[in-house]
Formats: sequence, C-alpha cells, structure tokens
Amino acid sequence: MIFHNGNQTNFWGPQSVAEAWPEARLRVLSPPYMVLNVSSITTNYTAGQMNVTMMANTTTNDIRLLWGVLFPDVISLNFSMLVDPIQIQVDIF
Repeated sequence: MIFHNGNQTNFWGPQSVAEAWPEARLRVLSPPYMVLNVSSITTNYTAGQMNVTMMANTTTNDIRLLWGVLFPDVISLNFSMLVDPIQIQVDIF
C-alpha cells in the first residue's frame, strides 16, 4: 500500500515496495564463532534458484532468492549453524 499526499492510497504500482522483486535477500548475522552450514539449507522456494553468499572475513551471510518473493508467498527456510568449527573460542576451563 502506498500513501500519497491527502491520504490517497494506491494498492499496487510500479513504485510498490511490498514485493521483493526481482531478487529477495535475507541476511544472516552471527557472532564470529558461529558459521552458517550452507549444505544444511532446505527450503520450499520453488520459484527459481537460491544462492548463498558468504562474505569473506565477516559473519555476514546473504541468502538470495533470485526470482524474488511475491506478496502471497509463504517461504520456509531451514538451516543449521556450526559452532566454533575453526576453534576461535579459547577453552577457559
């Protein structure tokens, strides 16, 4: 829904931002000792391809749904995180 001056509304138009088109991006942020397990990602996204971008030397991961997300879509995204796979945390006990 787009609000204009004078409280006029337009439910859809080329300037609509209610749908993630042409690409939807989900950003997963985590502490440095937790890593997204890319091979564990499962989803019911059937519109097209999915791509995962892991930023080098950061804890930012982008999951990109390359054909976007339309307003009525319900998408399930499941994944696991690996805890300290490269042993960043020092054992204090």
